[in-house]
Amino acid sequence: MTRGSARIVLSLVAALALGCGGEDPPAPSVADGLKATIGTMLRRFSESLVTLRARAPRGREWQPSGADADAVKAMRAAWLDAHAAFVGLAGPVGELFPEQIPGLDRRWDVQLTDLGVDPDFMPFDERGVTGLHAIERILWSDQISSAVSSYEMTRLGYRTPRFPGTAEEADAFVASLAGAVAQVGLEVNQQFSRLTPDAALGAAGISRLLANSFLKVDLGYVAGSEDSRYSGTTMLDLRSELAAARAIWNVLRDGLSRRGAASEKLGGVDAGLARWTALLDEVKSKDFPVAPNLWDPGTPSPEHALTPYGMLFVGLRRELNKARPDSLVSALREALGSARSKDEAPKEQGGHRA
Repeated sequence: MTRGSARIVLSLVAALALGCGGEDPPAPSVADGLKATIGTMLRRFSESLVTLRARAPRGREWQPSGADADAVKAMRAAWLDAHAAFVGLAGPVGELFPEQIPGLDRRWDVQLTDLGVDPDFMPFDERGVTGLHAIERILWSDQISSAVSSYEMTRLGYRTPRFPGTAEEADAFVASLAGAVAQVGLEVNQQFSRLTPDAALGAAGISRLLANSFLKVDLGYVAGSEDSRYSGTTMLDLRSELAAARAIWNVLRDGLSRRGAASEKLGGVDAGLARWTALLDEVKSKDFPVAPNLWDPGTPSPEHALTPYGMLFVGLRRELNKARPDSLVSALREALGSARSKDEAPKEQGGHRA
């Protein structure tokens, strides 16, 4: 996305932003808070990728069980940090840069399907299957579970995951595969630094984080198909999305309260976030829960809905239901509307809706 198109997107989002009038505190209090919160996520993402690339062996075959064991351990830690930051920023920043951000985290099997009959012969460059999960698949290639292997082996174009085996592959991993992800992160960070985020963007970001969490659960019902399947950290992803939503809401809540938002409207969002938290707290394991046999996402049976997987699925879907007045997305919309009602409502110009 160009600088000009990013400005256009932001101007559309501003159509639902809070008005400035009377003696209310100025909107920059929200803008500054969002800028700092989201900016921290972007910096963490970029800095973790710098660490990952710096620890990667170059110019030779990797020796993960020998001389490079510490390097692989450090790269895995850096990837986990980068991905935790990414899934958080993918909510609000994904609203502004929809052509760049989502593509960094596409699943391996989805990308392989897009390639068709052309397999990804060189998994270490910027062509074919790319992004954060492509890096993850390499870094955990010696620890992939049997369920993941069974799920992926049926895919057209499947190739066994592995570490770089030549100097060319090692250099490509750093410069091309990881380098391409890092470059997008730097570009987005630079573009975001010139923008002014507002309350509507923050609310839309929370809604997108919730939707991303639900999508991870929805697509992970087949054994071995979960999102961060190689590292086994999909539950960490879900918790990182919730943490980001809470951080953004802390900024918005203060700003909306100052602008006169009704306390019961703000409380509706608080309650929705509490329910979201409770859903994740019900999963006691760090592992993503397995869906019950004969799972039907359209109409889960009462027994299936009470399993750890079923409670996540049903609960997150409930919070995304715009038709329910007590859902989290409805509460966000009501909270923004309550604050805006003190001033003359802006004219509808399209754009994002919380």
